[in-house]
Amino acid sequence: MVPVVEESGLAGYSHVILPVLGAELAVPDALAAKRSPNRLATEDGSASVEFTELPPARTLSELFAEATHDKPAPGRSVTYKKLKDDWFVVSGRAGAAIYYEKTARLDGRNLRFTFQFPAAQKKEFDEDTSYMASSFRALGAPEPELPKGRCRTDGECPKGYHCPPSGFCTINWGDE
Repeated sequence: MVPVVEESGLAGYSHVILPVLGAELAVPDALAAKRSPNRLATEDGSASVEFTELPPARTLSELFAEATHDKPAPGRSVTYKKLKDDWFVVSGRAGAAIYYEKTARLDGRNLRFTFQFPAAQKKEFDEDTSYMASSFRALGAPEPELPKGRCRTDGECPKGYHCPPSGFCTINWGDE
């Protein structure tokens, strides 16, 4: 089943619902241009996010060990890894691309999303990666906090800031 993509309350992001997997998350609008079962991609296909369900009998520790073992696949390296009680993250390089995988135990299921994008666009996607990771949750779970500096689509920003078309809250200087 193709992911359901809806408008989100955050400027520049879409809300993605994965009914078959029982999960949801926010992705940059551009990443929802092309949709196929368990995958979203930019119009040119250079950046994508894929969704996977892993065997529920496997523990997160086992899956983490497998994802971070000493001999990664040819052309793939691990540059960051972190294991917590109910999730883990593995990130690195795969050829000329950067990948970021978050695996979480959601409602008794082991679910993973893998975000991959050209290394040349790292600066552009760093904030998006962080927000996507924090927004990955079981269907119906509470929404995460806004990433620092992001505006809601209703233009709401912290006191003393305004929301320009860029979608990033900007401090008010003087009479602005």
